[in-house]
Amino acid sequence: MSIQIRTPKQVENRPQKTFNRLGDEQLIRHFQQRRRGYRAAFATLIARHRCWILKVCLARLHNHADAQDVSQDVMLRVYQSLDRFEGRANFRTWLSVIVKNQCTTFAVQRNRRIISDHIEALILIQEEMQQGFRSPKGDDHEQVNEVLTHLSVQTQQVLDLRFFKDYTLEEISNDLGISLSAAKMRLYRGMEQFKSVYITFTNDNVDLASTNP
Repeated sequence: MSIQIRTPKQVENRPQKTFNRLGDEQLIRHFQQRRRGYRAAFATLIARHRCWILKVCLARLHNHADAQDVSQDVMLRVYQSLDRFEGRANFRTWLSVIVKNQCTTFAVQRNRRIISDHIEALILIQEEMQQGFRSPKGDDHEQVNEVLTHLSVQTQQVLDLRFFKDYTLEEISNDLGISLSAAKMRLYRGMEQFKSVYITFTNDNVDLASTNP
């Protein structure tokens, strides 16, 4: 009678070959019950759907690098959530919800970063165009003060901090107790409101002067 001795590598490879023959639901139960080799069972499950996950992410995000990043997030989320899978729908349907949610979350965060960067760029451009706003002289000083009285207290506050006290956006954020993105948005809107009122105020004064003999 001969005794067959398996090497450690043969013992390690055997479960993986076994898992390849199992269906998704069987692999999920193996993982949920934390049987021997449950991590290998999960790896087998994910490997089957990895290309599909990436394809869906790419279709939603239209950027290969972003799609790859989100695919990794999806796999981590699946690992964390798989114990809650009850089999009421097939695995691919359950997985598609996670993929959709992760893509949506990433897209929202990406758009916020883009908008934030856009607003910051606009603020810098407007600041360059409104250097006289910091230290107006003569009639301009009176016009600026007049315009400020027509703005909300909140708008006056953020413009005062930025242009008269030379606060940075980070300092404005801390002083007002709001997020940096909210500070950028409030400053940009404040500058837009000031410009709109200032143009109206200036045009009214020009019209009034032209009617005087």
